[in-house]
Amino acid sequence: MSTFTTTGGHRLHYIDKGKGEPVVLVHGWSGSTANFVFLKKDLLKAGYRVIIVDHAGHGASQVPETSPLIEDLADDLHELIDSLQLEEFTLLGYSMGVYVSFEYLLKYAPKNVKRFILVDMTPKLTADTKEKTGLYRSGVREEDIAELLADMRADFKKWWFGFFEKVSLLQMTPENEELAIEALGDYNLDILVTLFQDMLSKDYREKLGEIKIPATLIYAEPGSIYSIKDAFAMKKALPQLELVPIVNSTHLLVITHPAQFGQKVLDALKK
Repeated sequence: MSTFTTTGGHRLHYIDKGKGEPVVLVHGWSGSTANFVFLKKDLLKAGYRVIIVDHAGHGASQVPETSPLIEDLADDLHELIDSLQLEEFTLLGYSMGVYVSFEYLLKYAPKNVKRFILVDMTPKLTADTKEKTGLYRSGVREEDIAELLADMRADFKKWWFGFFEKVSLLQMTPENEELAIEALGDYNLDILVTLFQDMLSKDYREKLGEIKIPATLIYAEPGSIYSIKDAFAMKKALPQLELVPIVNSTHLLVITHPAQFGQKVLDALKK
């Protein structure tokens, strides 16, 4: 793993392996480069160059003095990509990594992104009760946000178990609680709460028309925290989007369905 120091002075750890066409992978909230352990192997075997960065305060990257927002993570991503002098590459974002990718594409309008792959995300996290979209299948309304964030801060372990249960559709038995703790790993509470709050404030539905590059959404079907309606909402906002389901999967499809997920990504890369 390599190290990159941003202009803000915090150290990021990243992976840069392979010598073929670059694919930049952007992990989700509370995640790390480990989210892509299986996909990395598939991409390297297929001859691609794989680049993955741990967001600030995630994985092996340094915890900054001030908790970052989504745009700050996008700035970090831009600096890293710029330093690597990539001529042409594919950008793949998973979960919150989709929002980081949105911010990067909308703010910097890079000319060297060949295609964009989105993985299981909605364009607006808070509920659209009319369209029945958003986190927990339109289960988080504007008026619910303050209580949700307060619960996170009051007893994060308890909140995390509930969140993991919704994400994975696993009942929180003692064995699955151990699995949930392992999935979380080391974390900084302020960073996780700040980023979650920032995600809840985002609404990209009227902005994505600015993104013109070919795009694919790989999503879970029937899913867990999102539904097919969220995929349709993303398609409405990004008309060129190709919708690609992975059946009988949840939001954890990147890890739980590695063969199917890897093949869907490889298929998208060939288009």
